[in-house]
Amino acid sequence: MAITTLIIGLDYPEGNPYLTAGLDSARNITLTANARTDSVPEQCCIWNRTSPVSAKNLIIKAEALTGQLDEAVIMFDPNIAAPNLQGLEIETFSKADDELIRGYLYAVSEVLSRFLKKNHGHIIFIRKKLLDKNAQFIPLQVASAAFTSLAENLAEQFGTLVVPQITLVEASEETDDYIAQWLYPYLDAAKETSAKKRKAPRWIKPGEKPGKKLFG
Repeated sequence: MAITTLIIGLDYPEGNPYLTAGLDSARNITLTANARTDSVPEQCCIWNRTSPVSAKNLIIKAEALTGQLDEAVIMFDPNIAAPNLQGLEIETFSKADDELIRGYLYAVSEVLSRFLKKNHGHIIFIRKKLLDKNAQFIPLQVASAAFTSLAENLAEQFGTLVVPQITLVEASEETDDYIAQWLYPYLDAAKETSAKKRKAPRWIKPGEKPGKKLFG
């Protein structure tokens, strides 16, 4: 049976490289899309980041393809939201919470709950570093720190267990096309890693091979 992968956080159309590369790797792909986006492909699911119900619907949509969810790729790129998150007003911090913090907490909670219930699943956190031109904006710094804390604490708690398997990826200058072309072959190869040898994961770079720096 083909692997079913849910891509959360880099919405259509920015997430197209992960959709295309995933389909090329014989995966069933569900990609999040913004409610304001017109004419989305059938593989997309509208994600209202402020709604816990919407987070649950992502899981339902992905599982409807094959009856099982195997992988969840949690994409975090604060640079996309940078134009709207540069001030220090209450409204700006509220927007940062809505777009870059709360939605991820809801989505990861649903993914984790489903994987633990099914005793099966792999969560891949991919964070993009803040570009130098955006690093000065405090709301983006706060959101980036929150995502990093979420990923690292889950990796610390579950990283040595069989379920869920957790992978941490940190990208800087790499393009989404490059990351997507590397990601799926990497995940396929990583499945060969024996659970008995698994240690808490740490951040790796796109382009690395399984076993080189995945485990500390």
